[in-house]
Order: sequence, then structure tokens, then C-alpha cells
Amino acid sequence: MIQDSSYPNARELRERRLLRGLMRSERLPTFDVVIRNISCGGMSATCKGLPPLVGETVEIQLPDNRQVSGTARWVSEQVFGIAFDEPINLGALFDTIQRQRELAERNASWEVKSKHRVTDFRPDLARMRRV
Repeated sequence: MIQDSSYPNARELRERRLLRGLMRSERLPTFDVVIRNISCGGMSATCKGLPPLVGETVEIQLPDNRQVSGTARWVSEQVFGIAFDEPINLGALFDTIQRQRELAERNASWEVKSKHRVTDFRPDLARMRRV
């Protein structure tokens, strides 16, 4: 967090990331969200369906399977901001994401098992007649 006294309303530094998460509330079922940026105290996210209402309490499942609760502070169409009830440890979140990425890379095996041919129907122009 920025501690400079010349900026009394300064926000925490945000990490610009694209992360997948799940969100739910009493009003809405569980749905996918894309976290656009995140800080210790909150996040900005987007969704395809109905966003939360301003002031609505939500629960978010982060990519490291941690559950955090928060309150919707602003909404602009499908983009919204959530203030967490308790600060989170971003270092632990990013470490877990990095471990998941490394594990996926180690276990990835890209192999084409059979060749395939894509065909599409094209009419024979010589056999077509003018009308």
C-alpha cells in the first residue's frame, strides 16, 4: 500500500493479471468471472451474465481455490469492482498460480496422433447452368 502522506486517498498498488475465478452471492448462482486486476484489498473483474449490485456481498473463489468475501463497490455494465472484507496475501496467490503453470508445462505432451484432412463442399462451376 502506498504510505506517502501527500496522497491521503491513494489506492493500493494493483497487479494487472487475467485470472479465472468463480463468484456467487445470495441473489446470483455461481458463475465464471475474469479477474482483470487484483490487490490485497480488492479486485476488478468482468462477467458475461448479470454483475453484482453495488453494495451486494459476494464470495469469490480465487485460482488457488481460496474463498474470499467482499462487497461490490462499483459496477459498469459487466465490469465491477470488489472490496475484500479481509486483505489477502498476493504473494501466496501468485506462487500457487506459478506452481500450477509449471506443473501443467511439465505434464503437457503435444502429439498429433492421426492426420486429418479438412474438406468442404465446392460446387463444380463447369456443371452449373445459368438461369
